[in-house]
Amino acid sequence: MISPSRRLITVALFLFFSGFCSLAYQVVWLREFRLVFGGSTLAASAVLAVFMGALGAGSWFLGRKADQTKTPGRFYARLEFLIGLSVLMSPVLLGLGQKLYYMTGGLQSLGTWALVLQMLISIWVMGLPCFLMGGTLPAAIRLVQTDEDEVRQSSAALYGLNIAGAVCGAYVTNFYLLEAWGNTQALLLAAGVNLLLGGVAYWLVALGEGKRKQATAGEEKGSGAETRNAWGLYSLAGLSGFLFFVFEILWFRSSIPLLGGSVYNFGLILVVVLLGMSLGGVVYSQMLNYVRPSYGLLALVSVCFALAMALPYIWGDGFARFCNVLQNGYMGYPFGDRLWVWFVIAGLLVFPASMVAGIQFPLILSLVGRGRQGVGRQLGNVYAFNTAGAVLGSILGGFVLVPGLGISVSWFWAVILALAVALLVVLGSYRMREWKTASLAAVLAGMTVLGLIQGSGLSVYWLQNPIGFGRSAIHPNESLVEIEHEKREMKRDTIYQFDGREMSGSLAVGMDMALLSNGKSDGTALGDAGTQIMLPMLGALLHPGEPKQACVIGVGTGTSVGWLAEVESIESVDVFELEPHLLECARYYASVNHDMVNHPKVNVVIGDARESLMTSKGKRYDLIASEPSNPQRVGVANLYTQDYYRSVSDKLQDDGLFMQWLQAYEIEVESVELILVTLRSVFPHVCAYQTLGGDVVVVCSKQKRKWSLTKMRQKFAQYPFKLGVDYAWGVRSIEGVLAHAIAGSKYVDELASRNDAINTDDQNLLEFRVARTGGSSVLEHPIHEILNEAMKRGMVLDDYDGQLNEERYAYAMATVAMTMERNTGIWKGVDWFDSETAIERHQLLKQLGNRLKQDQGYSFDPVNSVEEIIWARTLVQAKHERSLEYCERFKESMPLDYHALRLVYFWGTSNTSAEDREIKALINSLNHHIWCLRGHVELCLKQLIQRLENPEQMKGQEQALLEKMEKPFNTYLAETYRMRLRWTLAKRLEAEDLLPVILDYEPHFPFSDEAMLRKRVEVYRELNHENLPAAERDLELYKLWQ
Repeated sequence: MISPSRRLITVALFLFFSGFCSLAYQVVWLREFRLVFGGSTLAASAVLAVFMGALGAGSWFLGRKADQTKTPGRFYARLEFLIGLSVLMSPVLLGLGQKLYYMTGGLQSLGTWALVLQMLISIWVMGLPCFLMGGTLPAAIRLVQTDEDEVRQSSAALYGLNIAGAVCGAYVTNFYLLEAWGNTQALLLAAGVNLLLGGVAYWLVALGEGKRKQATAGEEKGSGAETRNAWGLYSLAGLSGFLFFVFEILWFRSSIPLLGGSVYNFGLILVVVLLGMSLGGVVYSQMLNYVRPSYGLLALVSVCFALAMALPYIWGDGFARFCNVLQNGYMGYPFGDRLWVWFVIAGLLVFPASMVAGIQFPLILSLVGRGRQGVGRQLGNVYAFNTAGAVLGSILGGFVLVPGLGISVSWFWAVILALAVALLVVLGSYRMREWKTASLAAVLAGMTVLGLIQGSGLSVYWLQNPIGFGRSAIHPNESLVEIEHEKREMKRDTIYQFDGREMSGSLAVGMDMALLSNGKSDGTALGDAGTQIMLPMLGALLHPGEPKQACVIGVGTGTSVGWLAEVESIESVDVFELEPHLLECARYYASVNHDMVNHPKVNVVIGDARESLMTSKGKRYDLIASEPSNPQRVGVANLYTQDYYRSVSDKLQDDGLFMQWLQAYEIEVESVELILVTLRSVFPHVCAYQTLGGDVVVVCSKQKRKWSLTKMRQKFAQYPFKLGVDYAWGVRSIEGVLAHAIAGSKYVDELASRNDAINTDDQNLLEFRVARTGGSSVLEHPIHEILNEAMKRGMVLDDYDGQLNEERYAYAMATVAMTMERNTGIWKGVDWFDSETAIERHQLLKQLGNRLKQDQGYSFDPVNSVEEIIWARTLVQAKHERSLEYCERFKESMPLDYHALRLVYFWGTSNTSAEDREIKALINSLNHHIWCLRGHVELCLKQLIQRLENPEQMKGQEQALLEKMEKPFNTYLAETYRMRLRWTLAKRLEAEDLLPVILDYEPHFPFSDEAMLRKRVEVYRELNHENLPAAERDLELYKLWQ
């Protein structure tokens, strides 16, 4: 029989490893169920509810059993052994559950009943081990708790050490085991540890009990009796669990723009949350050496809990700015260096509240009873109430609060609720005559309320700022004025924002309109058209027949869906989208996506694409296009696994094609090769095209292909192919399309032959690799590396039937080298295409200005839209007499470029009357058209603003122009410039005319221009406007900070 002190140390070690295993199970199970049920919040909440609910039920029931048993050591050892045994069975049970779920058709067939089936399968797989895990802490504490320890100090220490093991389990599993071993092996390893733990516990603790008698719970009286306020304390534990899990959801969602939303982001938050709770338990156990548990102490801790939760809200924009500075300082550094930065950010966000929660839980246990008597049952009750609140918090937080109120408002009211609960405890402590601590708690509560009122909350500057993605630049020596202007500009440019059930997003305008997902751009109207149009167009062009049934995974801006639906042979397009708010976003892009939301051929299915494809029955597609977000986003890499690609292949017709969009930036070439090799393990034919500078579309077929150039030319001549290719890439031939190829099927075949690694559901290598490189701008360019290698080997193009126009292909290669910034140096010595002609053409395109300067009669014959604009710009910049005549060539096809170039020409030739007419024509065209070469039109608008600063320019025509610019241009194109143009014109007029322009800027008026701030004050003062005080404060603040 071991001594009490040794028993305490031994049991503490047992609980440490028990906590390690429990978190390993949780992490793996949540990943595995996401692969079966999909990545929706609904499915994740169902799994989490079962996990937490079973823990609570086990704690409630087994806590009582722990009190009643005469041999608690054996009881504990058996629990650990049975946990390991039941976890060993879980992969088999999950496989059976997966088959059942797929047989029923999942969410699309069962509707809301699918949630019931998901919960039943979750119970089937992990109900028993989670129920048993719920009993380990009560059983272990029952084993060591003594009546001499009336305040249950040892219980608090064991609670802290149990969670310390959970910290290690979460860290090791997330940051090592899952990538190195995969889901199943990580789970089996933890189960083996659990079995070993049960055996060692039986040997060291259970055998020592021998014939020693243990009193039952009802046999002892006195100090261990439950207090009369026990049920109130249990209720407090439930409310704390509710609030804590509401905040876990808020922490996870708000951390995405700060940390990048990768698998490490979520693992890190979990680790820091558990670390705080663990240290809180240990700290409380040490506090008991100096203070006794009391309701006053509970009141103070409860208020601190609310205050800790309120701190990020109070800091608000300042916290986002701090994170931005910290992230930028280490962007591009090795993963290990950036990891500690993430720990600092996560720690500031969640650690204070987590640590206070870690103090509160054992404090409640100390107040419920004393000493050893009933400790198992009481701990089971506290734990059960806490987990019940946690289940309710996760469901209400994810499905009601965040979608209904938004993250910032939910945060505010959750803190208010925490304060209300804390104040109830404060009132109780007053009744207990604990005046000092109750008064201190009341003062802290008041300070928290004041902080909430003054706090900036979680604005767009936090929630839609791509800090963790490395896209939010910090300029050296920024002044307070510049920082304030940056905040206001970001808020003003946001025209639509949502906190949905699955994600937070917004629409941000500038020159282009961007769809932001947690701050990171997932598509723009013009800038991403090359990929969004050509993702489906490539498949439709290359398809050997006339595709009829199509599927698009992910709505995005809706551009891919709309253009595919415009293909005449297409009869229907099924679209799988997880976040309903994106359909509303797609309405803003109606001019570029053919109003896909209302398109008669489009059928939108709200649900997880992976789950929908794997459970759907019968229907097969001619084309499937997948446009997920960056694979470093948590869960997105599940759309790049061999298992998923097999399900895609099963849903394709025999001659069908699958198109995979890959964002090939901030990613290592090895990761791109892993994706190609994984695709090749399923599809016999895999080839890749560059659609933008950093984007790739991989085209896959279920059989080896020879593309028919004749069939492609026939399709290309039809609507919408020729128009779409021209808008997307600026080329007008099949040769121009093929010039975007970077790797043919032979190259991918060879790549697969020398690479063994495959990305699978069980071992998702990609998810961890890209998580380490996301946000880094110092990586090599994988597209160029693959293209260069394929170019040297003559493996860029696939085999084809028909005649390729060699000269046209060489010219197209030169054009693509210009638009995609390709290195033409590697073309030298290449003989599989006319590389000499391509090099000459590329050099010519760069030297057109010099040629024209040397010979005013020089003539150039463009073969595509890109060359047309290059030549037109060359003529205009030279003020050449042929400029206007040449621009007429694209008056109808590119009206914005047409008017912009004519305007620049009139500026250069000082033709004032024609210049004024062209300004009106350009503004009018911006109201009706969208397609243009964005950079060229933007330069023209910048120059226009500068010229309009001259009061003689367009004098007397200000009102007419202001009316034309009263509403945003088509698809919010050039919105920043529209606003500035309106200001520049209106400031010449009377205060009444300038007022509407000023109000359009409110409430985020520009803060970078003192003249604008002064004019604003003058107008408000002259008109005695209610905004005058705010305008005067802004001006004074500007002077103070400047």
